[in-house]
Amino acid sequence: MLADIELPGANDSSNDDSSECSDDNDENADQNQHSNDVIQIAAYQRKKRQKKGFPAHLPRREVIIKALDRICACGKTKKLICYEITELLNHIPEVFEVIEQKREILGCSYGCENTITIAPNPPRMLPKTSITDSVVVHTIISKLYDRQPLYHLEKVFKERFDLDLSRNKLARWFVESFKALQPLVNLMKDEIIDYDIASCDATGIQVLDEPGRLTTQKSYWFCMRGGPPDKRVVRYDYNSTQHKPFLVNWFDEFNGYLHVDAQNIFDAFNTTWCKARLLQCTCQA
Repeated sequence: MLADIELPGANDSSNDDSSECSDDNDENADQNQHSNDVIQIAAYQRKKRQKKGFPAHLPRREVIIKALDRICACGKTKKLICYEITELLNHIPEVFEVIEQKREILGCSYGCENTITIAPNPPRMLPKTSITDSVVVHTIISKLYDRQPLYHLEKVFKERFDLDLSRNKLARWFVESFKALQPLVNLMKDEIIDYDIASCDATGIQVLDEPGRLTTQKSYWFCMRGGPPDKRVVRYDYNSTQHKPFLVNWFDEFNGYLHVDAQNIFDAFNTTWCKARLLQCTCQA
């Protein structure tokens, strides 16, 4: 009878062992689950950033800053060892100046007739105006490269320099400079035509108040790029109508590879007599 009686606490040690085992198993399971949830990421190594100096083509101006403490404790004057050099980028605001041009007028001191001579007027891009070529170039670069409208340039000239240069006058200088620069423009085209690799891109625009055309009719700006690596050329041409014949005529003497996009106006080069070999690409935005 006593053998069949189970006393309280008789199996406590076995229960404790089993509970400890179950706790260990649970802990191991949690650790395994935790290890499965962890992703090992390789350490990232970043290159040490090197401090870049300013471009070498910028002009340099030395400024010597003298030390204040020039006398040693022994009473003798300290000698210069070296300099601690720091480069600082500086901006010099643009300056408009008035050039007082004086041309010599010579004559014979003995009163001989027909001996008066005057120094020739130096050639200028716009000889009938009272500006130098640098002003014309500044206007062209500001308008085309810096994308500044003429009314904004008019405001800048007046507010910063007290110059009365109306937008109409600037526009007239802009147009008149084209005739003077035409030989240079022709040379730019020759560089593109003479090289065997070029590219062309067309951008549709609408011109307001163009004679003989509606404002809804589309024109094109053509960007021509080419020339040898040491004489790279970027030239823009405007065309209002007949774009395919314009392109064929422009590249008539070109013999090489022409890089264009898939606009249908470039189909004009797909002819047996055309020397330009197209390399087309699809532009995706």
